[in-house]
Amino acid sequence: MERITAMEMNVWDDLKKIVLSLTESGELNESIITLETKLIEDLEFDSVQLMMLLNEIERKFGVDFTDLEDFQDKFNLCRLLVEGIEELIGNNR
Repeated sequence: MERITAMEMNVWDDLKKIVLSLTESGELNESIITLETKLIEDLEFDSVQLMMLLNEIERKFGVDFTDLEDFQDKFNLCRLLVEGIEELIGNNR
């Protein structure tokens, strides 16, 4: 796994909490969700959960994930979500 910066770690911690809040199973804990977790394949997110995640990303980070040119390619793997959020935060500075 690649090393991540302190800022990315903060984004990751917040994103992980959001993802956990949207899971249907109360049995999951933070240690189950990693940067390599796939929302659709591993956590079985459906379209409603994905839309809720988009809304929560916008609310928490003040960015619109759909502003990324390739957002659909990044919107499954947690590591790519973190990178996309970081890119958008950087673009807003």
